[in-house]
Amino acid sequence: MTTSWTRMPSRRRGRRDRGMNILEVVGLVIVSVMVIVGVGAALGVPLPSGLATAVCNVTGGNNCDEIGTPTAAPVPSGTSTPCEAFCPGPDNPMVPTDPTVAATKGNYVALGDSYSSGEGAVDYDDKSKENGCHRSANAYSQHIGSDFEFQGDKSFVACSGAVTDDFFNKQKADENPQLTDSNLSDKTTLVTLSIGGNDLGFADVITKCATDLHISWPPWEKKQDQCHAQEGNIRQKMKELFGPPEPSKYTKTLEAVHKEAKNARIIVTGYPQLFPTPPEHNWQNFKKEDQEFLNKIGAEVNEKIRERVEALDRKYYGHGEQKMGSFEFVDPSPSFKGHEASNLPWDDPWIHPIWVNCQDGSANWEDKCVNPGSFHPTAEGQKAMADVINKQIRNGPGRTLYDP
Repeated sequence: MTTSWTRMPSRRRGRRDRGMNILEVVGLVIVSVMVIVGVGAALGVPLPSGLATAVCNVTGGNNCDEIGTPTAAPVPSGTSTPCEAFCPGPDNPMVPTDPTVAATKGNYVALGDSYSSGEGAVDYDDKSKENGCHRSANAYSQHIGSDFEFQGDKSFVACSGAVTDDFFNKQKADENPQLTDSNLSDKTTLVTLSIGGNDLGFADVITKCATDLHISWPPWEKKQDQCHAQEGNIRQKMKELFGPPEPSKYTKTLEAVHKEAKNARIIVTGYPQLFPTPPEHNWQNFKKEDQEFLNKIGAEVNEKIRERVEALDRKYYGHGEQKMGSFEFVDPSPSFKGHEASNLPWDDPWIHPIWVNCQDGSANWEDKCVNPGSFHPTAEGQKAMADVINKQIRNGPGRTLYDP
């Protein structure tokens, strides 16, 4: 419908006393609104939804009814994903918390290699007994799962023989990478693991030491000690795993765990010392010098693990941040004192000696007749490791832990 305006028969008015027509009024309104919009934009103040819709209608915009409708703000590129669990806020502030509460209010995930799977502690579940992961009902993680009341799920994916790459790749045909098959998430509040020994080929090192008969023939031709001869190769592998430079492969592996479970206390365990200090006697094929050599290498590995774990805790939590999580290291060696592998049977050793399981009872190394549980903790040794970690869970990392 078209509207026409008829001029009234009144006297002709001059330009200065003429009234404003409707188009001028509308124009003035538009100009005024645009000024408001401009000022609001400059100050970072959003338009009220009704006013934004009105401006849209006046200026002939499209989909005006949708303007001003609240929408979720996009996550800027390169920033962290939205909080999915244990989210702090005005009504749920971060406050100091008890270490046990921080560890148990969510999921527990047990990662790692044979020292975490329970190799040597027997009582393996059917699947892992078949594929060689050897997850034992006596593993330290199973004690932890029973000793504490976790509010979330428990996941046990440690696998005998695992190296750091197996956190990201399939170790076996029926085993997914540990980081994708372990229920790690924002809801995870405790992770335990041991890793690195297989990257260094430590099982092969022990095997060569164990098979060195220390016999030279003829006697005047001294045979090279094949145990100590491995030191150069070991140190090269230690550099490849621990660096320098940093971030090393080991550091990146732990950071990947943290990325998947940023609210978790990540407790990394070292490896128990195999022989007494100092060695008391030659034992099997291990001379005192061999035992000292293996103890020295083991202690250096534990120290390098400790250094990387503590450095990561400083990196993520060492600047006064009030947030969940931690990186923590535990050394089980002191708990094994008096129970090392070379102790006599009545001394109750918690580390298996060379454990032969060939059908004819012989130690045929080439045919793998030596049980992979050799030089691994017994069920009692796994319980000792659990006790050390349980103490760490209760005591905390030596600094304040926070919890929303």
